[in-house]
Amino acid sequence: MQQLDLFAEPKPAPLPPDPLIARLVDAGLAHNEYLLGLNRAIQVSFGELPSRLFNFPIEFVERRRQTDGQSKLWLRHPDFEGFPELDAIEDATGTRPVWQPLDEFGRNRDIGPFWHAIDLLTDEHFHGMLETRNFTDKSAVLNGLRFHMDYGGLSIKNARCVLAEFECAEPQDRSAAFLRSESVRVTEAQQGKFVGMWSRNEQSVWAAIHGLEDGLFKRDRNGFLRFSPAFLAEKEESLSKMRAAA
Repeated sequence: MQQLDLFAEPKPAPLPPDPLIARLVDAGLAHNEYLLGLNRAIQVSFGELPSRLFNFPIEFVERRRQTDGQSKLWLRHPDFEGFPELDAIEDATGTRPVWQPLDEFGRNRDIGPFWHAIDLLTDEHFHGMLETRNFTDKSAVLNGLRFHMDYGGLSIKNARCVLAEFECAEPQDRSAAFLRSESVRVTEAQQGKFVGMWSRNEQSVWAAIHGLEDGLFKRDRNGFLRFSPAFLAEKEESLSKMRAAA
């Protein structure tokens, strides 16, 4: 006989079916409730650029994330407001996607501009990013440039073009002081020794460009940024002297 736990809290009653989910599935904007909750995005895209912001422009917000118990459709960028596709979505679901700057925890919903920059800062698509720059910002673009300077996909020429478009002044010393500072370090990984550097502004982007142009860095066969043998030896010697003096 199953023993009853008299002190156990009663299980909450199951929620009735979510009407918005049912309408999204019926309209072909979601495969099913499970995938909708997993992906938090409906099946709609704005434009053909390979940007996650454009491919997943609307976030599905399940009702458990809302104090009013109602699920929502949130735009991932305010400039999507006014898009004609929103009318069709509202007609099909009874819910109009709207821009919401903060999530349920009060955090900025700023992942979209980052997606747009990092996805389009490639040799094939950087012109598309520049043409749609209103969907990103300088901070996200610099993050995207840092990523592609580390891992490849964007040439020096095109990186310089993007920096010029965002009025990023080139250091007069060609990043010499920064490159030989402690901000540029040797990072060891299973695949070998990599370049480790970061800055809040465009300094590390310029340093990667100058390092490649001046032969201090090179790219391996996977496109990753590496030290040249001579600059690696210089960096490791400098580190050894610092450790000895400590």
